[in-house]
Amino acid sequence: MAKPTDFQLRVIQALVNEIHYWSHTNDIHSPSHGTSIQDMFINLDEWDDENNEERGHELEHITNIVWKLHNAIASLEQCPIRKSQQQ
Repeated sequence: MAKPTDFQLRVIQALVNEIHYWSHTNDIHSPSHGTSIQDMFINLDEWDDENNEERGHELEHITNIVWKLHNAIASLEQCPIRKSQQQ
């Protein structure tokens, strides 16, 4: 078995940071989470490495999965403000 590579560890840390942000947010339904998810890997050199497009596609794939995860978590309960506005 192989330990995670440096690149894998940096991706994992970016994911941990993103989820940590969700757990401390004052609005899990805020559109700002979408921006944060989109920019989650922006500090990784591999994010826009023209010499390794495959890694960029892999990071985009992970980003899409994180979007789905966030949406699933946020949808567990409706936003109380939006809910009160609908009544």
